[in-house]
Amino acid sequence: MSAESAVASAHRKHRVSAILAVCWLTIVVLSVLSTPLLSKLGLGYDKQNPLAPLQGPSAAHFFGTDSLGRDILLRLLFGGVPTLTGVLLAVAVALVLGVPFGMMAGYFGGKVERVLSVVADVLMSIPAMIVLLAAFAIFPNNISVIMSLMGVFSSAAIYRIVRGATLTIVDELYITAARAVGLGNARIVFRHLAPRLAGLIYVQASVNAALAFVMEVGLGFLGLDVTPPQPSWGGVIADASHYTLNDPWFMVPPTVVICLTILALGVLGDLGNRDLGSLRHRLMGEAAPQGETGSLDRLLRDDSILTVRGLTVTTAAGVALVENISFDVRKGEVVGLVGESGAGKSVTARAILRLDKDTRAVGQIVFEGQDISTMSESAMQQLRGKRIAFIGQDPMLALDPLFRVDSQLIEALRVHQHLGPQPAKEAAIGLLRSVRIDDPEQVARKYPFEISGGMAQRVAIALALAGDPELLIADEPTTALDVTVQMEVLGLLKSLQRERNLAIILVTHDWGVVADMCDRAVTMYAGEVVEMGGVDEIFADPQHPYTAALRRSDPHLQKVGDRLTTIPGALPPPGSWPVGCRFAARCQLATAECTEEHPSLRVDDDGRATRCLRSNALKVGV
Repeated sequence: MSAESAVASAHRKHRVSAILAVCWLTIVVLSVLSTPLLSKLGLGYDKQNPLAPLQGPSAAHFFGTDSLGRDILLRLLFGGVPTLTGVLLAVAVALVLGVPFGMMAGYFGGKVERVLSVVADVLMSIPAMIVLLAAFAIFPNNISVIMSLMGVFSSAAIYRIVRGATLTIVDELYITAARAVGLGNARIVFRHLAPRLAGLIYVQASVNAALAFVMEVGLGFLGLDVTPPQPSWGGVIADASHYTLNDPWFMVPPTVVICLTILALGVLGDLGNRDLGSLRHRLMGEAAPQGETGSLDRLLRDDSILTVRGLTVTTAAGVALVENISFDVRKGEVVGLVGESGAGKSVTARAILRLDKDTRAVGQIVFEGQDISTMSESAMQQLRGKRIAFIGQDPMLALDPLFRVDSQLIEALRVHQHLGPQPAKEAAIGLLRSVRIDDPEQVARKYPFEISGGMAQRVAIALALAGDPELLIADEPTTALDVTVQMEVLGLLKSLQRERNLAIILVTHDWGVVADMCDRAVTMYAGEVVEMGGVDEIFADPQHPYTAALRRSDPHLQKVGDRLTTIPGALPPPGSWPVGCRFAARCQLATAECTEEHPSLRVDDDGRATRCLRSNALKVGV
């Protein structure tokens, strides 16, 4: 199966599951809402027929009758009123208490967070079931009180989840900038913070609805929710349990209805966790993510070692960090991912190896003909470091300060190449020598904190080469180094690439590095690819206004005494991407059409790819 067909198939399955879940819940809700009309028509839930007890399905009774000859379908319809009302009440109370207080605690911190966290901890430490039973003794068969109390206890878990998510967002630069321009706390929380948490809140609402549903049915089974003869779904199950052996059909209708409802809530929760970003685009009329991959096949060659198609990475809260990323890396080729900080370069690079556990990646990543996006974690462990290696931004983070350099290299060599102790030690010295370390034996005996940053980066490169990889992902490997050492490390990477015929994905914002190292460049902006092509072609003729603006802003092109050229404005953060072209607010060529229509990635006859409605109007000034 091709990459695009596999992605399309996955999207279709998700859509079908979501549509079925929504249809079922809609049927349930509308059926329950129809009960007042049924009462006016004289179709009551307690109409008995002693001559027709425990009957199977018939034209008169679609679901059959119970032990008193009452219509099971009618009892399920009327029983859904207290059941669904109780679930809705529990979820509403949990969200009303958990979400605002969670945002307040994460946003304000300090005493506010300490007090609210203490309250949440107390709620979580109290056995909820005992309190609910006590409430039943005080308020017998009052489902509103019981389910409201359940919502109070559930709010503590939602509070902690929302608080944790808020803590990860509140220090982002756009929140700081909002404070700097004088926006009030309430506006920042509801205008800038709350939209980022929408996906998380949606998922928590679905999960809590399913849990509340199970709890309400359980209370109904125990006879603690309504006063007989008023039915509830749990009460219908309780009545059917007395006849399971003699008349099992009585148990089938309520069981099927309850299971399908819980399953539908779970499916909707999973949809929010996995596909909220793509759902947002469908609701806003944007292009379907898989629609672009067909034209990208024109860029695909038989010698591609890595093919990325439709890669979308979202946070646990459902906020998309990158969307519909597609590109190829050929054997022995260096591909640069270029863009400003926050464009999504590092997220894309790390998603290939699934390095971030708090994000979710959807799409297809094919490495040498094998789809690694569907690999198990154990299979990925065999791939990481051995066939695909990674070099991070800070070399000190790649090295354990508690172990000497040789110990870490030997460990990697023994894992990936299955060498004995002595051969692994000799191979470790050889690796240090291959990265141009003059005295490898002495460096091997040192701890990471005893060597310089440039030396540590060379050791990190040696560690990445321990598995003799075919693809190397370098995430801004020279960011933490001074200019002189940067040039040495880049020269080392370039020579190693040629010697080993390595394919490299190089994440950088430095066009000088792109010119010196890369064969092709992929320009990224606001979580998507906006231009792809050969480095020489992009330098000579950038076809996207953002690429052209980046080139004009390159410090290497600035003249002494002149004002630095910059791009006005700032990157829109994830969760706040505009409907149309994401660069339109900063683009001098933008028109009204650019703000209304989201451009697709188009591939020219010469293999250049660009995402711009007005690329023909671009005047190159670099």
